Amino acid sequence: MTKTYELFLHYKQGDDFASCLKKAKGDVPEALREWGARFTNLAQHCQTLAERLNGLQLTANADTHHISFDSEDPKAIEVLEALCAEEMLSAHVWNEEEDDRSMFD
Repeated sequence: MTKTYELFLHYKQGDDFASCLKKAKGDVPEALREWGARFTNLAQHCQTLAERLNGLQLTANADTHHISFDSEDPKAIEVLEALCAEEMLSAHVWNEEEDDRSMFD
């Protein structure tokens, strides 16, 4: 079994902007400000993760819609677990016999 720690930031930008546009009742500048604020929050999330993960022995994996981290270092695992408890990451356990780690199956 392998445990990975996944980061989910942004998916389907058109849908995301559409929700901001609906909230802003069609006011495009207001919708853009709302959408921009979401990116500001996502950027802060990444900065916080970078600070907390700095100096740890980690491996990162990324593809089109997936970002995950893993480690065999106990100190890194402790921090990754704490980040999951704070809902900054989510933990997933994979059966090593599975070839596909896609969360979209």
